[in-house]
Amino acid sequence: MKAFLEVAKSGGFQLAADCLHITQSTVSARIKVLETQLCRQLFVRKRDGCELTVAGRHFHRFADVAVRAWEQARQEVALPEELSAVVTLGVQVCR
Repeated sequence: MKAFLEVAKSGGFQLAADCLHITQSTVSARIKVLETQLCRQLFVRKRDGCELTVAGRHFHRFADVAVRAWEQARQEVALPEELSAVVTLGVQVCR
């Protein structure tokens, strides 16, 4: 799902691969698995990139929630037993 979200964000398989530090063929394979499992094409592939299909746009919100939940679970499960929570701090830099 991370590959899916990155392709959707960047608009291209190669750009997504570069951001994820994996090969373009790995990104393609991961997207193909998702499309096979969902029985839907998620991207319209074009020469100059790609864009989400209707199914892709619908799936995007689920993928986003699932990836964020997974990241949160990984952080919280990894906490030492004597700690009970994670605190996240956001900072905006103005230039």
